[in-house]
Amino acid sequence: MKRFLLFRSLKRLPQLVRLSLRLVRDPRVPTANKAMTIGAIALVLSPLDVPGWVPVIGQSLDVVVIAAILDRFIAAAPAHVVREHSAAMDDRGDYAGGRDQRANVGHAPSAWGGR
Repeated sequence: MKRFLLFRSLKRLPQLVRLSLRLVRDPRVPTANKAMTIGAIALVLSPLDVPGWVPVIGQSLDVVVIAAILDRFIAAAPAHVVREHSAAMDDRGDYAGGRDQRANVGHAPSAWGGR
């Protein structure tokens, strides 16, 4: 189960990062959501990260947490803005996995309550 979650997070992380960067630059997304997302990621990547000293496990947990944070950020953004940026990324070929991958971006895991 843990390996599946890590693999899924690693596979989706590039698309989540690209879409999140587009949303951070968009003035229609609330500034508070942007600040909380950037702060949470900074906390995860901080050198003061206690579980980070455990080889492999610490870094694996960081990937899963960052993917969950970005999922939540995308889910909290206005849906029409997410659709607009997703379509623009698809038109540019930013989604390596095509339409099937695009369907997975922006859907928060059930632990976050989903959309």
